Amino acid sequence: MIVIAIILGGGAGNVAAQDPSGRVPSVQPLIDWLDNPETEWVATARLQAEPQTALPLLLRPSRVASGPHDRWTAPMLALSKIGEPAIPAIVDRVLTILRTRNTEGIAAAHPLIKVLGSIGPHAIPSLVQVAEESGTPSITSDALDEIVRLEPRTSVYGQDPSPWIFWRVADDRANELARQLVPLLPRVRQVMDRAVKEWKPQSTAPQRLAAHLLARWGTLELQSRGHQVLVDLAEANEPFYYALESIRLLHGLNAPETAALIRSTAARVPENNA
Repeated sequence: MIVIAIILGGGAGNVAAQDPSGRVPSVQPLIDWLDNPETEWVATARLQAEPQTALPLLLRPSRVASGPHDRWTAPMLALSKIGEPAIPAIVDRVLTILRTRNTEGIAAAHPLIKVLGSIGPHAIPSLVQVAEESGTPSITSDALDEIVRLEPRTSVYGQDPSPWIFWRVADDRANELARQLVPLLPRVRQVMDRAVKEWKPQSTAPQRLAAHLLARWGTLELQSRGHQVLVDLAEANEPFYYALESIRLLHGLNAPETAALIRSTAARVPENNA
């Protein structure tokens, strides 16, 4: 306990040294603190109290970026901690980036889409909007993937794990996900159909994620259409490894075609494939 107190006390001393008066600093210094490993965590916490002032500063061009190997950075975490109040400003910034049609600029949308996904089910309408308005398959896939990541996980493919692996505090997350997503499934269908028309083999296939959402959360025709698109992708004339993700999703949906698709895909694996 003594060692812990010394460590925590040292961290607090480093932060306090930035402002001798002991007062909470204004927002701009907190933004600057995000670039310092010793103060970034405190800054992400304190910026939550000033969302309206912090958001324009956090969302300036080039301010939010992913770290090496797509890791989270302090500016991303600061936006995520602000939470739902940040959604409109983040979406506005993402759409502005997408309208530039600049390859380097569009890459800046990726970390902001990840932040939206981290905020939870209330960001689903915004993620669907981004998928709709994006003319870039990778961005459309990013937005839909964040929705898929919100789904509760209850199984590991090919295993029957202990329920403790997926234990979480009881909350309304799954129900809220359904409330937000299900009314938007016709729009997800439109995104999927557009992607199917524009898709070329061996390229990004955002229709895969859209189809999964329809097959898992839709009913009747929407569900059937999503299921069929996943099957079509699994059977597409592409190298075998492109089919594996569609098969994985079909397996998660307990689709009856899964076993046959696994066998047919296995037959396409080259003999010398390591």
